[in-house]
Amino acid sequence: MSSSINLIDSIEGEPVAEPNKATWCSKICLDGQIVGIETPFGNVWSSAFTNGLCFSETMLCRGNSPYSWREHYYNILDALKALNIKSDNTLNANQLLRRIEVLSQKNHYPPYSIVRITIWQQEPNEIHYNILQQRLSEIPYNATPNEKLILLPYNENQMNDTTFAWIERPDILQTIAHQSALQQDYHAACLFNNRNEIVTTTIGNLYIIRNMQVTGVQYQNGAHRYTIEQYVEKVVQEYGYKINYVSAGLTMQMLKEAQECIVVNDTFGIKSITGIGNAVRYTKDNGIKLALKLRKMFEF
Repeated sequence: MSSSINLIDSIEGEPVAEPNKATWCSKICLDGQIVGIETPFGNVWSSAFTNGLCFSETMLCRGNSPYSWREHYYNILDALKALNIKSDNTLNANQLLRRIEVLSQKNHYPPYSIVRITIWQQEPNEIHYNILQQRLSEIPYNATPNEKLILLPYNENQMNDTTFAWIERPDILQTIAHQSALQQDYHAACLFNNRNEIVTTTIGNLYIIRNMQVTGVQYQNGAHRYTIEQYVEKVVQEYGYKINYVSAGLTMQMLKEAQECIVVNDTFGIKSITGIGNAVRYTKDNGIKLALKLRKMFEF
C-alpha cells in the first residue's frame, strides 16, 4: 500500500467521489478573511486535530447558494454541542453564509462547487474555522446517475466507537482505507465496527433494498450524517417503500440477501452499488430509479 496521502483530504474530511472531478479554488476563507489557498494554517489547529476538537460540514453549491443550508447549519450546531465546543457569534448562520457568498465571488462564481467548512477549537473559547471550495464542471446529480460502484471490505480500520460517526471528522485511517480501495480498482472502502458490521463507507452511507423495504444505519442520537438522507426517506416512501434503520450496522448476511444497495452523500447524491468485494453482487436496478427521482428534487 502506498504511503502517499493527499494531506488536504486527510485533514479536511472524506474524499470527493468521481466521476465529476473537483479542482481546488485559489481562495479560501480563514477565520472570516479571504486568503490564498497556499496560506499555512495546519499549525494553528494541530492540537485540536490531536484532541478531536474539530469537524467539517461539506455541502454542494450552485453559484454562491448552498443546497439545504438550514439543515447543514443545524448539523454544525449539533456537532458543536456533541463535541462540547463552545461557540460564539462568529459562527452565526448569516455570517457563515455571507462568507460563502464572498468566497464564491473571489473564486469567480463557480457554476457548481463543493464547499467544506471546517471548525476547530484551539483553546477554551478560542474557535477557528476555514472554508474551502472545489470547482465542479457540472452538478453531480446530473452525472451518470446509474454509475455502478464496487466497494472494498476494509476490516483493518474498525470504527470501535460510533458515537460520533454522524459527524464529519478528520480521520487519516479512513483516508488510507479509501486510497487502498482505489489502488485495488475499487471505488471506495466499507468501514466496519468491532462486530464486523458495516457502519458506513469512505464516500457515503449505505442503504439496502429488499421486498419494498429500505434499510440504513441510524446513529446513537438519531442523527443523519448527510442532509440528503432526509430526502431519501421522503423519496422511497413516495415509491411505496418502507424505511427502516438498524442501530449498529449492516451485516454481510443482510447485504447478501438484499436485492439492491445504494450509497448516498451530499455531493453526488445517490448511486447504485454493484457489489461488496467478491462476496456480494447485485443485478437489479431499483436504485437507479431512486437516483433519477432524487435528482429532480435538487433542481433550483
